[in-house]
Amino acid sequence: MKIPAVFTTVTPTHWQAPPEWMNFHYLVRAEQCPRSAALRHATYSQLWNRRGYPDKPSLAALAGTVVHRAIARIVRALAASGIGSFEDPRSVAILKSLGGYSNVIAESVTDVFQSLAGNPRFDLVSSASLSRLNNRLPAIREQVQLQLSRLKWKLQPPSADLMEDLDTDTVARDRVPLEQGTHFEVELRHRGIKWRGFADLIELRDDLCKIEDFKSGEPSDDHLLQLQIYGLLWCHDEELNPAKVAVDKLVICYPNGNRIVRYDKKSGSKLAQELQARTKAVRKAVSGSASQANLDAERCPKCDVRHLCSAYWTKDRPAGVDASPERLELDDVQLVLRSRKGQNTWLAECQLANHVPVGSTVLLRWTPKEFAVLDQLLPSSEVRLSGALISYSEDARLQIVSCSTMTDLILPT
Repeated sequence: MKIPAVFTTVTPTHWQAPPEWMNFHYLVRAEQCPRSAALRHATYSQLWNRRGYPDKPSLAALAGTVVHRAIARIVRALAASGIGSFEDPRSVAILKSLGGYSNVIAESVTDVFQSLAGNPRFDLVSSASLSRLNNRLPAIREQVQLQLSRLKWKLQPPSADLMEDLDTDTVARDRVPLEQGTHFEVELRHRGIKWRGFADLIELRDDLCKIEDFKSGEPSDDHLLQLQIYGLLWCHDEELNPAKVAVDKLVICYPNGNRIVRYDKKSGSKLAQELQARTKAVRKAVSGSASQANLDAERCPKCDVRHLCSAYWTKDRPAGVDASPERLELDDVQLVLRSRKGQNTWLAECQLANHVPVGSTVLLRWTPKEFAVLDQLLPSSEVRLSGALISYSEDARLQIVSCSTMTDLILPT
């Protein structure tokens, strides 16, 4: 049986230059670690025919995307019916016509998983991820209800085009001036500095504009900068905003409340200059295989392409905190397989880890479906596991390395 390429692809087939149009997420990643950005956006023709390394969204990311799509679908339907907030009693009937919260959320889950179909990295764990996401549906429903209770939007007349949009996750638009009303997932561009970004919601009323962004995680300073950038892009988008409508309000919508972000024309000019300088530095830093890897004990374990990073899989990588027998740990380990212990277990020797002593013998466990490739390997094979679960045997003498749905397995040789 041939080993799938997702387990053997370590290096790109082609390194890509930074994007012609810069965006917030690429800039932040590249500033933190140029190697991570280079690996994430390179071409891997062995894996699939799309650009970039395949995503493997976490449960939190999947849930956040479902929340965004469910809110967008409900608000479009309400706005098309002349309802400007969820406080309007007529909203109950509209929600009922959509099948209620449960149906809207279920359709949004289907949309999200369909968008990831054909992703070789996600396909391995899609069933398990769907099961875990379904267990989280009550919390997702609560987030959707909370966000909707805080939102108010500009009314707009119903149209065939708008009603058709209710069946899609993103409204397809030409780059023409936005009309009065509420718009979801709008791409903004600033041609002067060649920057782009997607705003979750833009509301135009009279001669003012409000931009909102939905966040399902904890507050971060990066969120403030992201919203300020969206304000800058809107003010300079000559296609969507030729009348140069000013930004009235920038809002970050968290599950526990909203946060207003300040923006003014003077600070926008300064921000544009800052982004130009930072973009120039990033374009210089991201240089394919020569891109520097900025190893960091806190940041590296969160990088979704660390299993490909040759600099990370050395003794020079930053050490983590020692584990204790009383708790479980996630770790990135490199092992040499020694002998089969059971149907889904190997005895292995640790070559590299944060919470496992180098040279020690561990028990490697896996679930047959996601990591059946381990059945095909021979003694002396090397394996890298990022995000493996470390636990202890009952007598605490033997550490156990277990593969979970979020573990990435690579055969480096």
